[in-house]
Amino acid sequence: MVKESNSFDIAIVGNMAYMVGTDKLVVLDIADKSNPQKVAEEWGIKKGLEITVDSGFAYIAGQTNGVYVADITS
Repeated sequence: MVKESNSFDIAIVGNMAYMVGTDKLVVLDIADKSNPQKVAEEWGIKKGLEITVDSGFAYIAGQTNGVYVADITS
């Protein structure tokens, strides 16, 4: 089981879940719904509130610093 606190939004694309929160983006493999696995995290997101995933990029709306764009292809 993966425990992440302060997650404000989540986007699901296929078997991947992208969670954004207070200070980071967390990527989970959710192929096994009963046992999701954290596969990546990126720190430095300041007060991420919403996330949209499209064409290999995560677009994250930050409360104070505008929009973050993260390449999620690798």
